[in-house]
Amino acid sequence: MAERTRRNVRVPRPPVRPPPVPSRVLRNRRGPTPPDAIVNALTAAYVADPESNTGTWISALLLAMHALNVKARREVGRSGVDVPAELPDDPDTVNWMSELSFGVGQRQGAGWTLAAILAWIANFTRAGFVKRVRYYALAGGSEGYIWSTLLDAKVRPRHVELEGTYHKWSEPPVSGSNGFRGHCGEPGGCRCFCWPLPSPRGNKSVESTGVAKLPRSD
Repeated sequence: MAERTRRNVRVPRPPVRPPPVPSRVLRNRRGPTPPDAIVNALTAAYVADPESNTGTWISALLLAMHALNVKARREVGRSGVDVPAELPDDPDTVNWMSELSFGVGQRQGAGWTLAAILAWIANFTRAGFVKRVRYYALAGGSEGYIWSTLLDAKVRPRHVELEGTYHKWSEPPVSGSNGFRGHCGEPGGCRCFCWPLPSPRGNKSVESTGVAKLPRSD
């Protein structure tokens, strides 16, 4: 009698789901992008001082540098991430301020229009805000976030696809043209926001085999 052979059957591993989305995150996913007030203050200061060489513009830069940290820390805390109280402001914010000032000067010399410079200031500030959010989120143990759009007609198609998806801070998704990878606010003109997620208890790493769709808020 022929001996029966055992067939090797590969049992597929169940997908690892991202951590649950706190209800406070879902409640706060509509509304203006968090750094809008900072953007408005900076652009108003530039309009008042187009040469960007007086105390008005310099004061606005210093205020924005501080406000980015305060706002980022607050938004990360609202997401349920426990940011250490003793954590200092992101030291890289000083570089952000210098790069913003230098970038404005470059664009003035290149003959950019006022509207174009104001749009660039807004984009650069939003990208700077996301970096501050990531700084505080990582310090609080967060390893990923939910991509959130404003859900209006201005949202670009690719970001509509990213709405409500989970991503690791260490693995930015393809969010721009020509395969550009970046977090919310980093692609030019992006108004999206990253809602950080706290790490699950007893699990220091959240592994994901791709992008996992999460429930949309109504």
